[in-house]
Amino acid sequence: MANLFEKRSELFLRAEILDQGRAIQGAFKDDNDVAREVPVIKHFLAQAMARTESSTKTRALVCGNTVIIKPSCLAPLEVHLLAKTFSDAGLPKGVVNVVYGKGDVVGKALSASSVVKALAFKFSFSLGNSHPMIICYDADLDEALPIAIKGSFLQNEGQNVHSINRIFVQASLLETFTDRFIRVVQRLKIGSPHESSIQIIAIIQGAVNDGAEILCGGKIPKFDSKLDRGYFLEPTVLGGFQSSVVNSINSLEVQGPVVRLIPFININDAIDGANATLYGLSASVWCKDISLAHTIADRLNVGSVWINSWLPNNPSMPYEGWKSSGLGRTGGAYSMDFYTEIKTVHVKV
Repeated sequence: MANLFEKRSELFLRAEILDQGRAIQGAFKDDNDVAREVPVIKHFLAQAMARTESSTKTRALVCGNTVIIKPSCLAPLEVHLLAKTFSDAGLPKGVVNVVYGKGDVVGKALSASSVVKALAFKFSFSLGNSHPMIICYDADLDEALPIAIKGSFLQNEGQNVHSINRIFVQASLLETFTDRFIRVVQRLKIGSPHESSIQIIAIIQGAVNDGAEILCGGKIPKFDSKLDRGYFLEPTVLGGFQSSVVNSINSLEVQGPVVRLIPFININDAIDGANATLYGLSASVWCKDISLAHTIADRLNVGSVWINSWLPNNPSMPYEGWKSSGLGRTGGAYSMDFYTEIKTVHVKV
């Protein structure tokens, strides 16, 4: 099954682009929803036990459940291909089922059915985030800058739940970081997601106006083609913040290519600013002083913290969101909880 998924990775890539408008280099073979399932399936087959993190669909299957999937009306292609691949791999009929239709009709019927024993959404365990990236005075900018660009703009065009929303930069590095960051952002190209040279495409619902200084972008581009019918926004960098709490945007999750650069002098200010939001899914800390990095990580009110990296995930580790960012947890042994029932049998001997 895993081998068949790998063979069809290019098809899943194209389906994801058509479904979501995701830029092609942001959905490559090792960086899309299906690609992340391959090692999960292989791990399960090798270990013969469902103690690994995977998507909702795989977790339910490896725990012995049958599954009904209702994809979005706006993005059904990848799920359709997924079901066909399961079937072609020899999965018995009726184990994975796909139903299409509007949520207020099909979704309502499924949720009201007594036959359905559990309901799960794609992001059941992550209900929003406003990822803060904290760059300390001794951070390696050669490593941090490419990640800041990818995490802010290139990973699903700023619409990933772990997308970097806020970058806290220690004052001594602010000028250097801002200059290098802006120069790269200004070279990003906007256009069709099918073109491999495209580095950013985004859909933004609404506009944000918080009075901050626009350091880069912020405009709706014009195209002399059918792309003009789409929803695009230039990669946008906001600055000019005197503190992290003055502007309300710094407590929000912005689903799109909009990132804020926020200076800090004292590390306590960065931590307080990072925590000044309803969300608490993840954060990243860039610092050569690992002791200091651990101190910062301990004080951040989030479920996951990456030190000198961003987004690597070990499927055996727990995963959860704090505050308004999550409901329950998954990863490792926790992956089994939602999809299994516990029964205790007492026998007198």
